[in-house]
Amino acid sequence: MAGEGIVGMFERAGWEVKEEGDSAEVVGVAGRYEIRPDEKVLGHETVFELRDEELSMKAYARKVPTPDWAAELLDRYGVPSGMSDATPGKVPMVPPGTEEDDRDA
Repeated sequence: MAGEGIVGMFERAGWEVKEEGDSAEVVGVAGRYEIRPDEKVLGHETVFELRDEELSMKAYARKVPTPDWAAELLDRYGVPSGMSDATPGKVPMVPPGTEEDDRDA
């Protein structure tokens, strides 16, 4: 997945896009919430790490949610950031079909 494609996806979903570090990693920011692409979790598939920096929680989603929906997903499925790092092979994935906010549908 190209960097420009990720930037566009983040912007369309309402994230403020920033680049971090020497590698210019793309990060979406909205208040205390962050989103970033992560290919290491599932190997061949890009997933998106959702983070609540204030509560030090994270979860992974296969689609880019809006910042408000990311907050809801983190509330429902997030785990302490250090937990999945300490437990190899265990990642807090958002269940398929819940990544998109269908409350208004």
